[in-house]
Amino acid sequence: MSEPTRITDGLYQIGGGVNVFLIDDAEGGVTVIDAGFPRGSDGILAAVATTGRTAQDVKHILITHADMDHVGGLAGLVQATGAAVIAGAETKGYLEARTAPPHLPPPMGLIARVMSRLVQRKVPVGQVVADGETLPIVGGIRAIATPGHTPDNFSFYWERAKVLFAADLLNTQGGALSLTPARITWDMAVARRSAAAVLALEPAYICVGHGDFVDVEKRAAEVAALRQSLAG
Repeated sequence: MSEPTRITDGLYQIGGGVNVFLIDDAEGGVTVIDAGFPRGSDGILAAVATTGRTAQDVKHILITHADMDHVGGLAGLVQATGAAVIAGAETKGYLEARTAPPHLPPPMGLIARVMSRLVQRKVPVGQVVADGETLPIVGGIRAIATPGHTPDNFSFYWERAKVLFAADLLNTQGGALSLTPARITWDMAVARRSAAAVLALEPAYICVGHGDFVDVEKRAAEVAALRQSLAG
């Protein structure tokens, strides 16, 4: 994991192949979105420390989907912090079974499921969220079911700061904001509908699972182009 990058007040991105995000709230402690690769918890906690916080300040861990690069470090993070894990019902099932959601072509899908079984530890989910539910965290975080990349993918919308955590529904690895490629997407038509729905929220920032975050004001034309392509 790399040094955290400040996005806006109280919000940080930690990169390193896959992104993890930190929300530092003066009253509510630290909320972590996703948990990175296996053995990634030490890097996340080191990033937390650079913001002046400790492991004990981490109160919530929100999981977008159960791919190993997003949940591999979850068991270590929970052990170090005691934080509550929050995820959708389908993600909970994958975590408890230590398996990966379908979306990869063969033989990659089989390899991902085997690796999940070998590497991941079972982690209990303390709270299951439903589509549209608002969590009473940092002024309100709305959980939004956004299947497409995987069937269990959830996005989270931090209403106070207008930040969309889109996970692998969207990415910027190619430079511009785009849908995750069809070759690693469970259902591209569903992904398009999910992306159109969350972009309609008109977020100020879009945080993706892979690549740089998007400051919408600075990249308005790019975001508008994607929104238009999804409407076609």
